[in-house]
Amino acid sequence: MSILNIDVSEVKEPSPVPDGEYPVRILGVPEVKQSGATGQNYISVRLEVVGEVGAQDVYDIIMLPAEGQTPESNEKRKLRLKRFCDAFAIGYEGGQIDLASAEGLDAIAILSVENDPEYGERNRVRRYRTAM
Repeated sequence: MSILNIDVSEVKEPSPVPDGEYPVRILGVPEVKQSGATGQNYISVRLEVVGEVGAQDVYDIIMLPAEGQTPESNEKRKLRLKRFCDAFAIGYEGGQIDLASAEGLDAIAILSVENDPEYGERNRVRRYRTAM
């Protein structure tokens, strides 16, 4: 079939939501990646803003502790990871975090709008909290 009968003329590009608290859902399995610039590992998370038609997906980066970082910096990185796990009810007993179990989990994210030179306006996660 070479002709589709689908009207896409009214479809709008997704946009960031205004600053505030929103229910979010993890899309796909968060991935551990390595920064090309620093060589440090991080978790890349893609989130859907639940119930907000036309909202852009939110991409979050959670830096992992690394050699060469100060103990204070590594503690902050661990705290951000712990808050992420707590908000989405991802277990971390014994130092084991199963990212594959995170797909589809819900939490609340405090989002703000930032202007990224490469991607334009987009949302940034300020903090996570458990959904009530």
